[in-house]
Amino acid sequence: MSFSQVIGHKKAKAYFASVIQSQEIPHAFLFEGMAGIGKAKLAFEIARGIFCDQDSQDPCGSCKSCLKMLHDNHPDFMVVKPDGKQIKNHQIEEFQSFLSKKAYEGSYKVVCIEDADKMNASAQNRILKTLEEPSDKVIIFLISHKPLVLMETVRSRCQSVKLNGLSQESIEAYLKNDHNLDSQKCETISRLCNGSLGKAIYYADSQVFEEVQEQVLNLLKAIDQKNKGQVLKTLSFFSSEKENISDIFEYMVLWYRDLLLYKKAKAKSLVMHTSELDLIKKLSRHLTVGQIIKNIETINWTERKLNQNGNFDLSIELMLIQLLEA
Repeated sequence: MSFSQVIGHKKAKAYFASVIQSQEIPHAFLFEGMAGIGKAKLAFEIARGIFCDQDSQDPCGSCKSCLKMLHDNHPDFMVVKPDGKQIKNHQIEEFQSFLSKKAYEGSYKVVCIEDADKMNASAQNRILKTLEEPSDKVIIFLISHKPLVLMETVRSRCQSVKLNGLSQESIEAYLKNDHNLDSQKCETISRLCNGSLGKAIYYADSQVFEEVQEQVLNLLKAIDQKNKGQVLKTLSFFSSEKENISDIFEYMVLWYRDLLLYKKAKAKSLVMHTSELDLIKKLSRHLTVGQIIKNIETINWTERKLNQNGNFDLSIELMLIQLLEA
């Protein structure tokens, strides 16, 4: 098994190829790692490899089992996702009922629980029995980018598989091949996404992100020019993009990160916005290291305030004034 549909994670793919071939597969795994790096994709491809009727390097994609997996109707495979903000008791009951029945078409039953950290305490207690006394030929994948939220008793009953972010080169190659973007945009996005393919795809496909890029760039220029009127005009942009506010804050911090790297070390190779190097030089001349760090702290503080249900418009206005006066 080479799992060629999964980008990166060479060691994990080699390990699962080996255990599938040996037919000695542990009953429960916890896939840990940042969001958007392909944890659920890897679990799906492992399940395909387990169910595939052909003895080949990769799931063949054409046998009965592969076709059912690709059409989301394999009777021995189940995906559990949060119902709203949580994975609830009734979902764990359905999962346990599913596992209590014999496999229809293969020797295994496989379940993938995405965002497993969103199981409430009761749901986690319910799943413990299944993890402690698994049925024969059952494989469970817990997927989480916040594994420490899970109870230690749940974590300890799974084999941990820690997956790292993808390389910039891997993401850049994917964007060129699958999204037909120009080289400059591929490089910028691959630097910005910090190893998350999911985030790279979002950046590549999202018109919202293009708007965020433009607005943040204009905001930074207005702050540099001490143009208070222009800075406060961006309040309407922030208000219209409340759902994407975390992405906006993250992008603003990335810009100040570039300024900090250039200010401290002239580290051109580490700057993410390589196409805006002249602007980075200009902006960094007008700020001290202390001011840049303070601006990053201001943005992070504002995000924490909003996460605590602070008044949105007031918090954003205060942030903009503080950035302007830094």
